[in-house]
Amino acid sequence: MTLDGATLPIELELLTTSETAVPTSGSVVYMPFNAVKVKRYLFQIKDKDGQFMPSGTWATSSTGVPLGFIAQNGVLFVNSVDELKGLQLGRCAINGATIKETHLLQEVTCEY
Repeated sequence: MTLDGATLPIELELLTTSETAVPTSGSVVYMPFNAVKVKRYLFQIKDKDGQFMPSGTWATSSTGVPLGFIAQNGVLFVNSVDELKGLQLGRCAINGATIKETHLLQEVTCEY
């Protein structure tokens, strides 16, 4: 049995997507799939001078957890189980008050 993740709410991520069962004739099989709720963030990050953060720059949470790296045009996509309280990108810091949980692009600027 395979579960189609496209039919689930956007905040859910499946830990497994397929299981094998051997039902007997006329039986009904209950098969739970493990999922976790995640918070999604999509950023376009600029430095203090208004320039896009360089591609390949690593982002960490305010507690030091690695979140990913900057793609072209300062874009960073983050999936997190915990709410982001801030971002750190090298010497660049982004205050948690400016961060919104959304899958839509949000422009943020570094505070040094």
